[in-house]
Amino acid sequence: MKRVFIFMLIMLFMTACTNYRPTPDAKETEGQNVLEVMSQKGEERLAVHYHVKGKNVYVECFIPNFSFNDGDKKLLLYVDGKKMNEIKTAAFVVKDLEEGIHTLTIEVLRDDLPSGQMKYNWQVEI
Repeated sequence: MKRVFIFMLIMLFMTACTNYRPTPDAKETEGQNVLEVMSQKGEERLAVHYHVKGKNVYVECFIPNFSFNDGDKKLLLYVDGKKMNEIKTAAFVVKDLEEGIHTLTIEVLRDDLPSGQMKYNWQVEI
């Protein structure tokens, strides 16, 4: 009986120490994309991760050595060519888009970067 208990205990530890990580359902990963753009001089990078879910687009921006707390740094968001918002966070949601194809544009504004230097357009389908 003691051997069975020890065997079960060893099996429990062995199964708990596996590297199994469940993969998300296809519905959760549908529409996830990663975009990357460099400034015209090639010194700055902007990586944009976005996910379309329903009528909303979830966006997360990665800009090395960039903090919204320093100076007057912000992102400008355009939807179909119209300025929608000035954003001071790395992650945001574009809500309630109508069905169809939309062009989203993010422009990085900061003191040491000329306007239009780091700008990216992409299309989403709702």
